[in-house]
Amino acid sequence: MVEKQDIQNKKILIIGAGVIGTLYGWQLQKAGCEITHLIRKEKYDLYHSSGIQIKCLDLRSSSSNHVEERYLPIFVHSLSDFDEYDFIIVAVNSNQLEDV
Repeated sequence: MVEKQDIQNKKILIIGAGVIGTLYGWQLQKAGCEITHLIRKEKYDLYHSSGIQIKCLDLRSSSSNHVEERYLPIFVHSLSDFDEYDFIIVAVNSNQLEDV
């Protein structure tokens, strides 16, 4: 199991903002990481301005909690040679890997 102090302040790039990429990013951000999502250019304005609304049922404890909150990471639609990340997560469908 990864300890919280081991991942705090890490810069993580997540390629994709679908269900899996968003879930990973949301939880890693709660653990203290700086999250950046690389998304399609046509989705940038929407996500950048309003973030992603999270609505879920958290079953990790005996008291199931409904969670509803706005997830506001950094969104980008391109990368530069100067970008540096500690980890990169590729969260896209297998038919999208060639585009990545």
